[in-house]
Amino acid sequence: MWVKNRDLYQEDRLQALGIAHGVTTRILGDMKVLEKRIGFFRSFGIQDQPVFLKQIHSAKVIRSSQLNGSSIEGDAWILNNRGRGSGDKDQVVGIWVADCLPVFFWNREGDIVGLAHMGWRGIAQGLAGVMVEEFGKEGVAAEDISAAVGPHILHCCFRVGPEVAQKFPVDSTVVREGETTYVNLSEEVRRQLEEHGVPEENVTFSLKCTACLPEEFFSYRREKLDLRMMAFLCLKH
Repeated sequence: MWVKNRDLYQEDRLQALGIAHGVTTRILGDMKVLEKRIGFFRSFGIQDQPVFLKQIHSAKVIRSSQLNGSSIEGDAWILNNRGRGSGDKDQVVGIWVADCLPVFFWNREGDIVGLAHMGWRGIAQGLAGVMVEEFGKEGVAAEDISAAVGPHILHCCFRVGPEVAQKFPVDSTVVREGETTYVNLSEEVRRQLEEHGVPEENVTFSLKCTACLPEEFFSYRREKLDLRMMAFLCLKH
């Protein structure tokens, strides 16, 4: 379940594991502004600034071992603190969102975690399923994976044309109301996770629509402005 704490949305199961994480709100400001991020993390008790990917609306997953000081393209992170000394314990990673889905992943023990930026293009490329496959490479079975989808644009506001709708052939994902077509992105994520063996009860969804709630969230579809919220993740307790 998603809960709001000091203008930050957090998932209670991740909180129970002691994993630092969250999705910021509009009230905390545009997180692309460095001063905003510094102030936020200080108030949250985290000294390190997150590392961000150059998001390209893909199904590309990055591990911290691939960091080399330069900008890396991708749309998802995996952190592993299992059996490798300190591992990725102190690494803070982040993604930018303003309608796209911030999706958190973790194993039963909470020592392997992931964070994905899922726009419609990445979802159409199967990013949710790719994350399950990448967790498998870390030795985590699908039935031991949990996931949480944070605030994002819901299908009520994600109106699309036929060129986008055709990317989603599953009937439950595409909603048609007269001449208007909508895509339910979170339903497609749920379908991909289930298809890859993640139990339905292991997955939660925020029902907050970023496009419907201007007082809480930035929305690119609503505002057409380069203002972003941040989703972040860190194994540090």
